[in-house]
Amino acid sequence: MKKRLLQLIFILPLAFFMSCGGDDPLPEPVPSFSSSTALEVLEIGRSIKFINNSINASSYEWDFGDGGTSALISPTYTYETPGDYTVTLTAYSDDEQIIMATNDIYVGQRYLIEIDINSISFDNFDQDGNAMPWDVDSGPDVSILFGPEDDTALEETIFAGPAPDVQSPFLGLTLGPIDDFPLKNEDYIFLLLDDDTSPSDPNAFELMIESPPLNPILAANSIVNSEDGAGIFQLTGAGFDIVFVFEIK
Repeated sequence: MKKRLLQLIFILPLAFFMSCGGDDPLPEPVPSFSSSTALEVLEIGRSIKFINNSINASSYEWDFGDGGTSALISPTYTYETPGDYTVTLTAYSDDEQIIMATNDIYVGQRYLIEIDINSISFDNFDQDGNAMPWDVDSGPDVSILFGPEDDTALEETIFAGPAPDVQSPFLGLTLGPIDDFPLKNEDYIFLLLDDDTSPSDPNAFELMIESPPLNPILAANSIVNSEDGAGIFQLTGAGFDIVFVFEIK
Protein backbone atom coordinates (compact mmCIF):
# COMPACT_ATOMS: atom_id res chain seq x y z
CA MET A 1 0.00 0.00 0.00
CA LYS A 2 2.82 2.37 0.92
CA LYS A 3 4.60 1.60 -2.35
CA ARG A 4 1.45 2.33 -4.40
CA LEU A 5 0.94 5.66 -2.59
CA LEU A 6 4.46 6.75 -3.48
CA GLN A 7 3.80 5.90 -7.12
CA LEU A 8 0.65 8.07 -7.14
CA ILE A 9 2.52 10.97 -5.51
CA PHE A 10 5.16 10.77 -8.29
CA ILE A 11 2.71 10.39 -11.17
CA LEU A 12 0.44 13.33 -10.23
CA PRO A 13 3.13 16.07 -10.37
CA LEU A 14 4.47 14.60 -13.60
CA ALA A 15 1.02 14.70 -15.18
CA PHE A 16 0.56 18.31 -14.01
CA PHE A 17 3.93 19.29 -15.50
CA MET A 18 3.15 17.67 -18.83
CA SER A 19 -0.25 19.36 -19.07
CA CYS A 20 1.27 22.81 -18.50
CA GLY A 21 4.47 22.35 -20.46
CA GLY A 22 3.04 22.70 -24.05
CA ASP A 23 1.80 26.12 -25.38
CA ASP A 24 -1.70 26.26 -26.82
CA PRO A 25 -1.80 27.89 -30.29
CA LEU A 26 -2.81 31.54 -30.38
CA PRO A 27 -6.07 32.54 -32.08
CA GLU A 28 -5.77 32.57 -35.84
CA PRO A 29 -5.25 36.03 -37.39
CA VAL A 30 -8.28 37.45 -39.20
CA PRO A 31 -7.07 40.06 -41.74
CA SER A 32 -9.57 42.62 -42.99
CA PHE A 33 -9.27 46.11 -44.46
CA SER A 34 -11.05 48.89 -46.37
CA SER A 35 -9.93 51.96 -48.30
CA SER A 36 -10.90 55.60 -48.13
CA THR A 37 -9.96 58.97 -49.65
CA ALA A 38 -10.91 62.54 -48.81
CA LEU A 39 -13.22 62.63 -51.85
CA GLU A 40 -14.40 58.99 -51.54
CA VAL A 41 -13.33 58.21 -55.11
CA LEU A 42 -10.08 56.37 -55.84
CA GLU A 43 -7.94 58.22 -58.36
CA ILE A 44 -4.32 58.71 -59.28
CA GLY A 45 -2.37 61.41 -57.51
CA ARG A 46 -4.59 61.45 -54.42
CA SER A 47 -3.70 59.69 -51.17
CA ILE A 48 -5.67 56.55 -50.36
CA LYS A 49 -5.94 55.51 -46.71
CA PHE A 50 -6.03 51.74 -46.17
CA ILE A 51 -7.82 51.06 -42.88
CA ASN A 52 -6.73 47.88 -41.12
CA ASN A 53 -9.61 46.11 -39.35
CA SER A 54 -7.71 42.88 -38.60
CA ILE A 55 -7.75 41.02 -35.28
CA ASN A 56 -5.41 38.52 -33.59
CA ALA A 57 -2.33 39.76 -35.47
CA SER A 58 0.89 41.36 -34.27
CA SER A 59 2.45 42.51 -37.56
CA TYR A 60 1.39 43.19 -41.13
CA GLU A 61 2.66 43.34 -44.68
CA TRP A 62 0.89 45.19 -47.51
CA ASP A 63 1.25 44.69 -51.25
CA PHE A 64 -0.56 47.40 -53.25
CA GLY A 65 -0.47 45.55 -56.57
CA ASP A 66 1.80 47.97 -58.42
CA GLY A 67 5.09 47.03 -56.79
CA GLY A 68 4.56 49.19 -53.70
CA THR A 69 4.62 47.66 -50.20
CA SER A 70 4.33 48.72 -46.57
CA ALA A 71 4.67 47.26 -43.07
CA LEU A 72 2.56 49.94 -41.37
CA ILE A 73 -0.68 48.98 -39.64
CA SER A 74 -2.87 51.34 -41.69
CA PRO A 75 -0.76 52.90 -44.46
CA THR A 76 -1.50 55.73 -46.87
CA TYR A 77 -0.63 55.15 -50.52
CA THR A 78 -0.77 57.05 -53.81
CA TYR A 79 -1.11 55.44 -57.22
CA GLU A 80 0.38 57.20 -60.24
CA THR A 81 -1.11 55.02 -62.99
CA PRO A 82 -4.83 54.28 -63.45
CA GLY A 83 -6.02 50.69 -63.59
CA ASP A 84 -7.20 47.62 -61.70
CA TYR A 85 -5.14 46.56 -58.69
CA THR A 86 -5.27 43.69 -56.20
CA VAL A 87 -4.30 44.87 -52.72
CA THR A 88 -3.04 42.10 -50.41
CA LEU A 89 -2.80 42.33 -46.62
CA THR A 90 -0.80 39.59 -44.89
CA ALA A 91 -1.35 39.26 -41.13
CA TYR A 92 1.16 37.51 -38.83
CA SER A 93 0.61 36.21 -35.30
CA ASP A 94 3.32 35.87 -32.65
CA ASP A 95 3.35 32.10 -33.11
CA GLU A 96 4.00 32.48 -36.87
CA GLN A 97 0.51 31.89 -38.18
CA ILE A 98 0.11 33.67 -41.52
CA ILE A 99 -3.23 34.59 -43.13
CA MET A 100 -3.82 36.80 -46.19
CA ALA A 101 -6.77 38.90 -47.39
CA THR A 102 -7.17 40.62 -50.78
CA ASN A 103 -9.35 43.38 -52.19
CA ASP A 104 -9.66 44.37 -55.84
CA ILE A 105 -9.82 48.12 -56.47
CA TYR A 106 -9.98 50.39 -59.49
CA VAL A 107 -8.01 53.64 -59.51
CA GLY A 108 -9.30 56.14 -62.05
CA GLN A 109 -8.00 59.28 -63.73
CA ARG A 110 -9.55 62.69 -64.24
CA TYR A 111 -10.47 63.65 -67.81
CA LEU A 112 -11.37 67.22 -68.68
CA ILE A 113 -14.71 67.26 -70.50
CA GLU A 114 -15.80 70.91 -70.38
CA ILE A 115 -14.68 74.42 -69.49
CA ASP A 116 -17.30 76.89 -68.29
CA ILE A 117 -16.35 80.55 -68.59
CA ASN A 118 -18.39 82.32 -65.93
CA SER A 119 -16.75 85.64 -66.68
CA ILE A 120 -13.78 87.16 -68.44
CA SER A 121 -13.11 90.85 -68.24
CA PHE A 122 -12.07 92.48 -71.49
CA ASP A 123 -10.07 94.90 -69.43
CA ASN A 124 -6.37 94.27 -69.10
CA PHE A 125 -4.74 95.54 -65.93
CA ASP A 126 -1.36 97.25 -65.89
CA GLN A 127 1.17 97.02 -63.06
CA ASP A 128 -0.59 99.84 -61.22
CA GLY A 129 -3.95 98.07 -61.38
CA ASN A 130 -5.40 100.41 -64.01
CA ALA A 131 -7.92 98.87 -66.40
CA MET A 132 -6.98 99.02 -70.07
CA PRO A 133 -9.55 97.79 -72.63
CA TRP A 134 -8.52 95.19 -75.18
CA ASP A 135 -8.25 96.31 -78.77
CA VAL A 136 -10.63 99.25 -78.82
CA ASP A 137 -10.61 99.36 -82.61
CA SER A 138 -10.99 95.71 -83.60
CA GLY A 139 -12.26 93.92 -80.51
CA PRO A 140 -10.60 90.88 -78.95
CA ASP A 141 -10.42 87.43 -80.51
CA VAL A 142 -9.92 85.34 -77.41
CA SER A 143 -8.04 82.04 -77.31
CA ILE A 144 -7.12 79.90 -74.34
CA LEU A 145 -4.34 77.45 -73.70
CA PHE A 146 -4.57 75.07 -70.76
CA GLY A 147 -2.11 72.29 -70.01
CA PRO A 148 1.05 71.27 -68.14
CA GLU A 149 3.49 74.14 -67.67
CA ASP A 150 6.00 72.65 -70.08
CA ASP A 151 3.41 71.59 -72.68
CA THR A 152 0.25 73.65 -73.12
CA ALA A 153 -1.48 70.80 -74.90
CA LEU A 154 -5.05 72.08 -75.07
CA GLU A 155 -5.74 75.01 -77.39
CA GLU A 156 -9.27 76.12 -78.19
CA THR A 157 -10.72 79.38 -79.49
CA ILE A 158 -13.54 80.40 -77.18
CA PHE A 159 -14.51 83.68 -78.83
CA ALA A 160 -13.77 85.19 -82.22
CA GLY A 161 -14.71 88.48 -83.79
CA PRO A 162 -15.30 91.94 -82.40
CA ALA A 163 -17.11 92.22 -79.09
CA PRO A 164 -20.06 94.64 -78.89
CA ASP A 165 -18.40 96.36 -75.97
CA VAL A 166 -14.79 95.44 -75.36
CA GLN A 167 -14.85 96.89 -71.86
CA SER A 168 -17.64 94.61 -70.61
CA PRO A 169 -17.14 91.19 -69.01
CA PHE A 170 -17.87 88.19 -71.20
CA LEU A 171 -20.31 85.87 -69.43
CA GLY A 172 -21.74 82.38 -69.69
CA LEU A 173 -19.65 80.55 -72.28
CA THR A 174 -19.18 76.76 -72.37
CA LEU A 175 -16.25 75.18 -74.20
CA GLY A 176 -16.83 71.50 -74.86
CA PRO A 177 -17.32 68.65 -74.99
CA ILE A 178 -13.57 68.06 -74.88
CA ASP A 179 -12.44 64.61 -75.99
CA ASP A 180 -9.70 62.51 -74.41
CA PHE A 181 -7.84 65.10 -72.34
CA PRO A 182 -6.44 63.33 -69.24
CA LEU A 183 -5.45 65.47 -66.28
CA LYS A 184 -2.13 64.60 -64.65
CA ASN A 185 -0.73 65.02 -61.16
CA GLU A 186 1.41 68.05 -62.03
CA ASP A 187 1.16 71.82 -62.35
CA TYR A 188 -0.93 73.27 -65.19
CA ILE A 189 -1.30 76.83 -66.40
CA PHE A 190 -4.19 78.68 -67.99
CA LEU A 191 -3.36 81.32 -70.61
CA LEU A 192 -5.83 83.80 -72.07
CA LEU A 193 -4.65 85.32 -75.33
CA ASP A 194 -5.78 88.12 -77.60
CA ASP A 195 -5.39 86.30 -80.90
CA ASP A 196 -6.52 89.10 -83.19
CA THR A 197 -4.34 88.81 -86.27
CA SER A 198 -5.61 91.89 -88.05
CA PRO A 199 -2.66 93.62 -89.81
CA SER A 200 -3.73 96.90 -88.24
CA ASP A 201 -3.77 95.42 -84.73
CA PRO A 202 -0.57 96.35 -82.89
CA ASN A 203 -1.40 93.92 -80.08
CA ALA A 204 -1.79 90.73 -82.14
CA PHE A 205 -1.50 87.56 -80.06
CA GLU A 206 -0.93 89.32 -76.77
CA LEU A 207 -0.91 87.42 -73.48
CA MET A 208 -3.69 88.95 -71.39
CA ILE A 209 -4.04 86.55 -68.45
CA GLU A 210 -1.65 83.92 -67.09
CA SER A 211 -2.82 81.94 -64.08
CA PRO A 212 -0.55 80.78 -61.27
CA PRO A 213 0.34 77.07 -61.43
CA LEU A 214 -2.63 74.82 -60.66
CA ASN A 215 -2.54 71.07 -60.01
CA PRO A 216 -5.86 69.77 -61.43
CA ILE A 217 -5.73 66.65 -59.26
CA LEU A 218 -4.89 68.28 -55.92
CA ALA A 219 -6.87 71.51 -56.42
CA ALA A 220 -8.16 72.49 -52.98
CA ASN A 221 -11.57 73.49 -54.31
CA SER A 222 -12.27 70.18 -56.09
CA ILE A 223 -15.81 68.85 -55.73
CA VAL A 224 -16.40 65.23 -56.73
CA ASN A 225 -19.61 63.20 -56.88
CA SER A 226 -18.75 59.92 -55.15
CA GLU A 227 -21.38 58.01 -57.14
CA ASP A 228 -20.30 58.72 -60.71
CA GLY A 229 -16.88 60.39 -60.34
CA ALA A 230 -17.97 63.64 -61.99
CA GLY A 231 -16.54 66.82 -60.54
CA ILE A 232 -15.30 70.36 -60.94
CA PHE A 233 -12.50 72.65 -59.85
CA GLN A 234 -12.41 76.43 -60.22
CA LEU A 235 -9.87 79.01 -61.28
CA THR A 236 -10.47 82.63 -60.32
CA GLY A 237 -8.41 85.78 -60.48
CA ALA A 238 -8.46 89.42 -61.53
CA GLY A 239 -10.83 89.56 -64.47
CA PHE A 240 -11.79 85.88 -64.80
CA ASP A 241 -13.85 83.10 -63.20
CA ILE A 242 -13.50 79.70 -64.88
CA VAL A 243 -14.88 76.28 -63.92
CA PHE A 244 -13.27 73.08 -65.21
CA VAL A 245 -15.60 70.07 -65.45
CA PHE A 246 -14.08 66.59 -65.34
CA GLU A 247 -15.01 62.97 -64.89
CA ILE A 248 -13.01 60.16 -63.33
CA LYS A 249 -12.82 57.11 -65.52
